Amino acid sequence: MQDQRYFAINALINDVYRGGLDAYFQNSAGGYIAEALAGLGEMQQLDVRDIVLAAQQLLFGNEAMEDHHAQRRLQIYRADGYLDDEVETALDALDGRFYALVDDGQLEELLKAYAERHRLYAAF
Repeated sequence: MQDQRYFAINALINDVYRGGLDAYFQNSAGGYIAEALAGLGEMQQLDVRDIVLAAQQLLFGNEAMEDHHAQRRLQIYRADGYLDDEVETALDALDGRFYALVDDGQLEELLKAYAERHRLYAAF
C-alpha cells in the first residue's frame, strides 16, 4: 500500500510538471488518483490534495471518472481537442498553486522520509 501511494504521488507530480493537472488526469497516472489522494492525506499535504480534488471537480463535475485514460480524454476535452476557456483558466490557476506548494521542497522531503520510514528503498 505505501509503495503504491509513493508511486502515485510521484506520478502526479511528474505529470503535472509535464503538462498541468489536465495532463495528469488524461494520462494513465490519473488512474491512480485514489492512491495519490490517500498518500497526500497520510502525509498531511491537504493543500496539495485539495488542489487535485478541485481540478477533478472542474474536469469531471459529478460524472464518474473513466478508468481508462483514453476514455478520460473524451470526458475532459471538447470534440475539437481543447478545454473550455473557463476550465482552462481555472486549471491554470490551480496549476500555479500546485507548483508553488511543490516547489518549496517540503513534499519532496516528506516523500523521501515516507519512503525511508516504510523501507521502500530497501531493495536498492
